[in-house]
Amino acid sequence: MNAGSTVLEKPLWVAIAFMLLVRAVLVVRYGVSFEISDKLWQLLDADVLRTDPVRSLYFLHAQPPLFNALYAVSLKLPAGGGPIFLQTIYILSSITMVVVFHFFLRRFGYGAVAAAVGAAGFSILPQVLLYENMFQYAHLEATLVLCATFFAAIYLSGHRLGAFAGLACCLVALALLRSLFHLGWVAFTLLVIWYVGRSRSERALPALLVAVVAIAVVTSLYVKNFREFGVFSPSSWQGINTASVTLPVRAGDTEAFPAMANDFRGRLARGDFSPSAALAVAATNFWAGWVPTARGCRAEVPLPPALCEIKKSNGEENYNNIAIIRYSAELNRDAVHALRLYPAFYARRVAASFMTFFGTPSWSYAKPGPALKAYGDTWDSLLLFQPNRAFSPERRHDTGLMLLASRFLSASLPLCALVLAGTIFIVARGFVEGIGYLRGRRDTADWIFPLLVVALFVVLPNFINGGEADRIRYTIEPLLLLALARGAVMFSRRTRSTTQ
Repeated sequence: MNAGSTVLEKPLWVAIAFMLLVRAVLVVRYGVSFEISDKLWQLLDADVLRTDPVRSLYFLHAQPPLFNALYAVSLKLPAGGGPIFLQTIYILSSITMVVVFHFFLRRFGYGAVAAAVGAAGFSILPQVLLYENMFQYAHLEATLVLCATFFAAIYLSGHRLGAFAGLACCLVALALLRSLFHLGWVAFTLLVIWYVGRSRSERALPALLVAVVAIAVVTSLYVKNFREFGVFSPSSWQGINTASVTLPVRAGDTEAFPAMANDFRGRLARGDFSPSAALAVAATNFWAGWVPTARGCRAEVPLPPALCEIKKSNGEENYNNIAIIRYSAELNRDAVHALRLYPAFYARRVAASFMTFFGTPSWSYAKPGPALKAYGDTWDSLLLFQPNRAFSPERRHDTGLMLLASRFLSASLPLCALVLAGTIFIVARGFVEGIGYLRGRRDTADWIFPLLVVALFVVLPNFINGGEADRIRYTIEPLLLLALARGAVMFSRRTRSTTQ
């Protein structure tokens, strides 16, 4: 299926018109608006970004710079122009996903009308509507991942240098948008796609040069952070993330795991853990345990406000403060130590994260307005998702395995089956197509890149972060839906051939 001819199909344009009509109704009839929260931890102080954007972005170590760069551009626009600028980007992202979704459905063998209906249905899913109207990076991630899937598929089937360059640009943008897409994964993915396609491409060397340039661009962010802060990473938060999985520092951990929490506090008193671990335990919010060690902005030690502010102009903590670097580094060492001491605790954390990843709707993470909330509640009922089972008063004091059991009771079993089926299909199909392509038995290999993305999202968020797994899954949900659509076509064809 040719990409250019697919874009010109009338049913696709009807699907896009339907998508825009739904947005117009939500805005005019239900008052849905684009939400920008300056309380997001990932955002720098709005006043700092407004007055000194370039310097502030350079000294950003908490997160990769692209998300804050978009925010900085919006702040520079005339009054009222910033939200419109950002919302336009997010709506264009949705249109892009609809077009790519339609392309793949046609590629899988669906008719033009059926593919357009599927793409239109995708555009009105609750998670798409929710994240499209929130200034967070999830919607941009999902768009870039889907576009990267498109470019990877086009490159492996047509061997065009432009397609490989498009893939490289998407991966660079992802790496500059979110730390999850780290340098190792970007380099590995580009080199795998290049290696798989090189035997059939006459432009293998130019494609390799594109990969090297893309890897160098991402590496420059790591080098900058290492030179300025001694951290060879796109984010200085990783130690805090990991500690939240292996240490009992989250709210409610003392009640849920009393024996382990008491042992940890005893070891902490004896000096087995770092001073930062003590700060984390003492803090109401362990993410802000670094605050007592922060010195603020002082004339004798001139630092950019992005690094020395303890609180932003809106009263929230500045999680790009330079004090968080040492705090996170010490907690990272503590996390490794705790993993050896409390492996069962870590295993339960990981199990709970997987339950959330597979069985919790991605739209349940945020708190939308009444219209989108009612729409999400309707889908909760359809998918038999009942979060109140886990958080009801009688479940409040569950501990250990009972805590995991209550989490299981709250999960949506139909959603769990769909996510699991989509994941298994992508992994299996990715290996089958990759091997067949390398052996010359296939001319396409659409599922190699999705395999690499899904592997990243199954491993890192659950084993390293252990939180917000439902929101994180939204990034790959378009791929999971495409996998289910592809599986349905394959099953239908096999059924018909068996009948005949």
